[in-house]
This record gives sequence, C-alpha cells and structure tokens, in this order.
Amino acid sequence: MQRARDVVRTVNSGMTGDIRVYLRGGTYPVASTIAFTPADSGTNGHRVVYSAQPGETPVLDAGVRVTGWSQHSGNIWKAPLSRSTKLRALYVNDKRAAMAAKTVTSLGCSGTYTVTAGQAPWAWESGSECDGARYTLSDRPYGGATNQNWKIAAVGGGAIEIANQRSGKLLAVLDSSTQDGAAVVQWADGDRAEQRWQLVDAGGGYTVLRNVHSGKVLAVSGSSTAAGGRLVQTADTGATSQRWQIIRVG
Repeated sequence: MQRARDVVRTVNSGMTGDIRVYLRGGTYPVASTIAFTPADSGTNGHRVVYSAQPGETPVLDAGVRVTGWSQHSGNIWKAPLSRSTKLRALYVNDKRAAMAAKTVTSLGCSGTYTVTAGQAPWAWESGSECDGARYTLSDRPYGGATNQNWKIAAVGGGAIEIANQRSGKLLAVLDSSTQDGAAVVQWADGDRAEQRWQLVDAGGGYTVLRNVHSGKVLAVSGSSTAAGGRLVQTADTGATSQRWQIIRVG
C-alpha cells in the first residue's frame, strides 16, 4: 500500500483523469500506520481511488498473533502479551472476542484546568475542565501496573518529586492547601512547592513523606486499612498511617 501511494505521488500533480489503484487479493501485513496527506489527493478535479481488484478480497492486517495460551479457570484463558500500548481488540478465529472489562465509578474531578482565549495559537475560547479523576483504590488492586508505580527524582534543596509511571503526573496537595485533611492527588508538573516532598527516615525501614509547601505529611485518611482509603496530608503524629515503605520495582 505504501509503495502504491508513493508511486501515485509521482504522477498526480497534473492529472487529466482519475487514477485507480487496485489491491489484489491476499493478506498484507501492516507494521505501522499508513498515512495519507493532501499530497495523495487528486488534482484538476480528478480523483485518486483505491479499491479491491474485482472479484478479489485484499486484507490489510495489522494484528499481532498472541501465543502461549493456558487455561486460567473454567472457560477463561490467558496469555502473556508484551506491548507498550493499550490492547483495543482481540480476534479469535476471525471473530472479535469479548475481553475482560470493569466499570470504575469516578469520585469526581481531582481539580480543574483553565484555558484563556489567546494564551496560545490553539486557545480559541476560554473555559475550564476537569484535570484528572479520583477513584477508589480497591478498583485497581496492585498487580504491577504502571499506574501503581512511582518514580522519585531529586529537585534540589533536599526535596523530591514523585511522578506516576503511567500518567507522568506528580503527587501533589490539592489546591495548594495547608490544611489538615487536604486531598493528595496527581497533578501536571507546575514546578510548585505543593508538588515537592522531603523523605524523612522513620526507622524500621519506613519513611515519612513531608510536603514542602505545607510541612504536613502524607497519610491514609482516617488511618484506614481498607482498599480504597483516600490519601491526605496531616500533621505528623507518628501514626503508622503516615509511614511508608519505598520498594524498588525496576
């Protein structure tokens, strides 16, 4: 397909009639997106038309074969799949299969972002929208997922930033609050003090995470031990709900 597109580009600048490209029957592996631009369009009122050869069936196949299947339980099967992007469709015997799914209920916005018309070439209108969503931790039990891993980076002055591996956003105190019980969320890097923390040794292999802006520490709200407990900042009382282990995962 890419070869045909490139050939058309050499002859479509001064068209006197339509150009038709016929794909012969067969399966054509596609390893990357096939991009068409205005340079691939017809000129002088004529068209460039791609179609199947009459009576034949060409197939553009960008699928990746999944192997190593084993029975998980009952009629549930599993297989390892190494990929850096989201799996959006699974086909079995040429039919789209239903993948495991779960509905997660949002607890609302973790904050808002605001755009002012004219602040950049793309900012045509002013407005505000949600920035991030809050959800219950029990909806995503730890399984090594990237959204459950964090990267610690020193930023000077004895402070660190803690970035989520999946989103790239930083652990931050919501709305720059200095109050006890203020929510701790992920937020786009704004080079702000409420996104910076200090590591304080608490003994026994545990650490206190103290916010640079408020001086308060990261804690599980209400000293909860249940999945789904919210993260907040509080004054340091020495409670175990304010103590954390930092575990290297890779």
